[in-house]
Amino acid sequence: MAWIVWTASETETALMTEPHDRASFSLSPGGFMLTLAALALVLLAAQTSLKHYLPPRPTVVLSEFCAHNGTGLRDQDGDHSDWIELYNPGTHSVDLL
Repeated sequence: MAWIVWTASETETALMTEPHDRASFSLSPGGFMLTLAALALVLLAAQTSLKHYLPPRPTVVLSEFCAHNGTGLRDQDGDHSDWIELYNPGTHSVDLL
């Protein structure tokens, strides 16, 4: 197992390399940022390439809402209840759970 150790001084690096059963090395702040940026680019490229192979996810659109219905539409009990309207633009049914 390799340990990535980022430290500000050689003293801290020496303390982290004390156990001899682990391989460790240190990265400068610039090296750490470069490694992190490269990893982000690899993950973005993998996500982009996988989009072409995965089936599209069904989408449901929140098309209308009324959060404080005082004088608008009434429900089946005659009350002015708050409400939302969901729209499924696709051709397949969608499980909302």
